[in-house]
Amino acid sequence: MAGPSRSGFWWRRGIRRVAVGLVVLVLVPLVAYRVGRRAATLEESVLNASPPAAGEILAGVEEKVVGSLEVFRGQLVLPDEPLSVSFSDPVVLMSVPHGVGDVLEEGSVLAVADDRPVFVLGGKFPLIHGLVRGDTGTMVSQLQAALARVGLYGGDVDGRYGYSTKRAVRALFEDAGFDAPDAGVPVGSVVFAYCSPACNTG
Repeated sequence: MAGPSRSGFWWRRGIRRVAVGLVVLVLVPLVAYRVGRRAATLEESVLNASPPAAGEILAGVEEKVVGSLEVFRGQLVLPDEPLSVSFSDPVVLMSVPHGVGDVLEEGSVLAVADDRPVFVLGGKFPLIHGLVRGDTGTMVSQLQAALARVGLYGGDVDGRYGYSTKRAVRALFEDAGFDAPDAGVPVGSVVFAYCSPACNTG
């Protein structure tokens, strides 16, 4: 009796290998295609993403003190008794040569503080610092215009504190009977007050 043929064995084994290869060639691309169809792109993932859960937003808080300068307009009411004010050096309001309700002319002495006069002139802005020769700006122009109105300054209202302005300031003090300061116009020696629209055009 004859045994099994080796050629038939290899034939059947070859068919199995071909069949397995065909299955692999067909199934692997098909599975990859189906998986690729289901996989979302980056853009699709972003669009379909849910918003994050709500949480606390923390920010740094810093406490600061902010200063400001405020300018007020008002009416000066003189008291019946002399005033006393305190600075780094004591300054005493020695006399007020006017009564309540008196109308002051521009260039007159409003008060005398520690033997120094305080003049009243017309202007828009308060004198917040002293003025000396060489200074320029709006405050100098305002001073020049006021001195021109009282007949002490004949130069140009150019906002430059020069020799003519210094001479007019000296005349303002000396005409009132006081020694003129060498440094110019000390702060506190002039009060600029609103007098009329024409008075504030300088």
